[in-house]
Amino acid sequence: MVLIKELMAAKSKDDLQIKFGEAVDKVDATFFMVVNDVVAKLRKDGKVDAAQHLTKIGDSLARLRFMI
Repeated sequence: MVLIKELMAAKSKDDLQIKFGEAVDKVDATFFMVVNDVVAKLRKDGKVDAAQHLTKIGDSLARLRFMI
């Protein structure tokens, strides 16, 4: 969860890539399952903007992760 919060706090795509690079070894299938769970909870709680933001981050990370 800490990593997800750090990634959501990224100020730009460059910042996101730096944070991702620092944590690439922690980003695996389990990480993406947790991201999906957090997105579902955010939607359930009515925090649609945060859910969309995290979804975009997750999509970007998936693309980066599988390019490495």
